[in-house]
Amino acid sequence: MEGPECRQFYFIGKDNIPFHTIIWPAILIGRGDTILPYDVPANEFMNFGGQKASKSAGVGATVPQLLSAFDADAIRYYLIANARDRGHKLF
Repeated sequence: MEGPECRQFYFIGKDNIPFHTIIWPAILIGRGDTILPYDVPANEFMNFGGQKASKSAGVGATVPQLLSAFDADAIRYYLIANARDRGHKLF
């Protein structure tokens, strides 16, 4: 769906709240975009072996690695079903 009736939801980690709720919408407004984030639910971190998942630190799995092992819908379901709004989750 496109157009002003389209709602965008940004599922993010708690460390990205300021960027995705203040800075990114300001950039979109500055560009003249009319579709802004409708909701930005923030979740706790996913942990791998006791460490926060981090692509830059090499902790966890990359999207291509996950997609080579699992169906995309299964990955989406797992992440949404296990997203926590309180306390960190072990992946």
